[in-house]
Amino acid sequence: MDMNSVNVIGRLAADPELRYTENSVPVANLRIEVNGRNDHVDFIDVTAWGVLAETVVEHKTKGDQIAVVGRITTSEWEVDGDRRFRTGITADNIVFLARVRHPADA
Repeated sequence: MDMNSVNVIGRLAADPELRYTENSVPVANLRIEVNGRNDHVDFIDVTAWGVLAETVVEHKTKGDQIAVVGRITTSEWEVDGDRRFRTGITADNIVFLARVRHPADA
């Protein structure tokens, strides 16, 4: 039996970006920083859809910590004859963890 499931905890490397598909479905693109061994930092692209996408964009900003539960996804496209590849996570659930204190929160 095969299983595609991933759990990752990290901090947002930038503010989440929200856009809408041609069918008006919300989709958010996130990039999270995950600390690895020997002080190595991995940057992981995360895609969230629907209400989850809108919620993350509304409540989370750069530096905030989140936990992502989802599945690894890949995509492939071509630019000027060069094949490009992307591996990331499609989120099934996002849990809000530590929040960076912003000056407006004081």
